[in-house]
Amino acid sequence: MKRLVNIFSITAIISLIGYLFNFPGSAMLLLISLLGLSIVFFYFSFALFFEIPFKKITNKESYIGINFNNLLLVILTGFLFSLSLIGVLFKIFEWPGFTNLLLFGAIGLLISLSFSILFIKKPRPKPIESLIKVNYVILFTTVVMNLLPLGLLVEIRYSDYPEYVKAYKEWVNDRDNPILQERLKTEEQKMREF
Repeated sequence: MKRLVNIFSITAIISLIGYLFNFPGSAMLLLISLLGLSIVFFYFSFALFFEIPFKKITNKESYIGINFNNLLLVILTGFLFSLSLIGVLFKIFEWPGFTNLLLFGAIGLLISLSFSILFIKKPRPKPIESLIKVNYVILFTTVVMNLLPLGLLVEIRYSDYPEYVKAYKEWVNDRDNPILQERLKTEEQKMREF
């Protein structure tokens, strides 16, 4: 399970760089890797952090000795990881709704991190220590993506096409304006002709 998370994470980082430099296929790879990470954290966070093998997820014996409160914390934090990663995905592609996803994800992760640090006594169990480390990384990513101004990734990605970037920024401020929509389509067609 950890190997799968590492593969998805590395693929997401590499494909994000490729996406910013307009490499073909990088957008699809980024989408698949972030969705894959989100799915793993949403459905299998307990197995990932408690190191339960995939084949033994349904066995009762796998859960003997696991504190119920720690298990609940891991499951809820896994849900927040998933929510935050979907928010990051939405922000990168500038789909509607990313603000709420990133905000709820960041607040939830901050509460989860505070609870993990303040209320679980040292020495903390290994799964909780791992959870805290992953929480730091995803919380940092969520906050950074939340602070990025809208259109910055488009500006970086299409820096060779300043007219398209200008048309995009104007369209973002007034999405219902048919004139701006038409101008954006025109600039996009010009850009694709090159």
